[in-house]
Amino acid sequence: MIRSCRKKVVSALCALALAAGTAVTVSPGANATPIYPSKVKDPYFQVPKSKYQNLTHGKLIKSRSMKLPQFPRTMAEQMVFASTNSHGEKIFSTALLLRQAHSYALPNVPTLVYNHFINSLGTECQPTFSLTTPINQFNNVESLTTAAEITAGLNAALTMGWNILLPDFEGMQGAYGANILAGHIILDAVTALVTTPKFNSRHSKVILGGYSGGAMTTVIAAAMAPKYAPIPHFVGAAAGGTPADMEWMGKALGNRPNPGFGILAGTMIGLEREYPDRMNIYDRMRPEWKKRMRNGLKDSCVSTMVASFSGQSMRTVFNNVDVYKQHREFKVVRENSPLYYPLNPKMPLYFYHGNQDIAVPVAKLKQLAHRYCKAGTHVTLATMDLSEHLLVGFVGLPGALAWAQSRFAGLPAPNDFCEGREYNILPLGQLKPSTKKIERATTALSLHRLSPQRVSLHGWGGKHTAPRPTLVLFSQQLLFS
Repeated sequence: MIRSCRKKVVSALCALALAAGTAVTVSPGANATPIYPSKVKDPYFQVPKSKYQNLTHGKLIKSRSMKLPQFPRTMAEQMVFASTNSHGEKIFSTALLLRQAHSYALPNVPTLVYNHFINSLGTECQPTFSLTTPINQFNNVESLTTAAEITAGLNAALTMGWNILLPDFEGMQGAYGANILAGHIILDAVTALVTTPKFNSRHSKVILGGYSGGAMTTVIAAAMAPKYAPIPHFVGAAAGGTPADMEWMGKALGNRPNPGFGILAGTMIGLEREYPDRMNIYDRMRPEWKKRMRNGLKDSCVSTMVASFSGQSMRTVFNNVDVYKQHREFKVVRENSPLYYPLNPKMPLYFYHGNQDIAVPVAKLKQLAHRYCKAGTHVTLATMDLSEHLLVGFVGLPGALAWAQSRFAGLPAPNDFCEGREYNILPLGQLKPSTKKIERATTALSLHRLSPQRVSLHGWGGKHTAPRPTLVLFSQQLLFS
């Protein structure tokens, strides 16, 4: 019985790794030598330090407009802006704005900031580069997979009349797992948007959103926004399947060989890129793994990264490293975990989560939500019975989008969780056969489109209905979630 339970926990954590990214690290050295991704070939993104070192973070450096055939009703704007890394040092970063045609004449169109769970080592795996780079300019053509994952979902969301901002929150060095850096980049992208007259968005209402790995960056960005980005008009943040405690996840997975180890290895490499003085990763890899990194893994997107390290562990990739002895490194992990990040959001929050998600326990999220309640944040929590980490991602999405619509409409934000109420998306007694089809679709790693439906919403002082938008699944990832 104990062995069976242990297998289920390990299996669930491995599945979660494909969506969230778990951070585990090895002992530091005095002079770590990170392995960085290849530089983007487009000279437009080769910005000298003199162009941003004296700028305020959130200041637009340059932008260019382009028409993307996959988004026929919008104009795309590539943005380059000043930001700061985790240590307060000036950097530049990038984002892609998908802009409604009417936004040129009609000011202050609502903006949804979608934080995709990138989970990759290659800079080009991020949305701006994946969606706009000519195929002959990629360092790794696998970077096109990100565009394939998100295009259909973005088009569905654009029909709601919002502008959509896609920050490349891993930065130009592919610092996967560095959520403080990610928060800075997300907020600076929004600040650049609203302070640049060209975009006609000075007083736009802004909502942050993301699922799983993207939820972590969303929550940390929401928490740091009042101090770091006071100019934008944030009206809320929606986060699904939020891994609140990355330290717990890393230690729970431990040293066991598992199919999701590529996500762990990727997180370690990404964090070393951002914290080279506190972590020593690449130098402690076995020679054969160093070679594989040099030969292309340093630029890999999530599929290749996971496949390459599948079945490995800390002991097989590194020199018999024991994760439980890496106390200093877990301080870096804690710093980048929502549960231990010290600031609290002022904007209202909408969380949705699976009650049976043993890889990302809802208890950890509730611990975080209770802290936010004590700080005065309005919190709504929608949970789902019989749901692991992936299923709630799209069953819970209609409620999140309806909540976002209400915030854009200026309705008062509910405070259900802080007032002792939880909204159950699908109670045990309401399960329908169609739910099994949804679960099979998730497991089969197929691309599916669900017909528009109506979804009942509770917890706003009565019962309401709202349209359920088109949803898309691809490779166990909820598009636009």
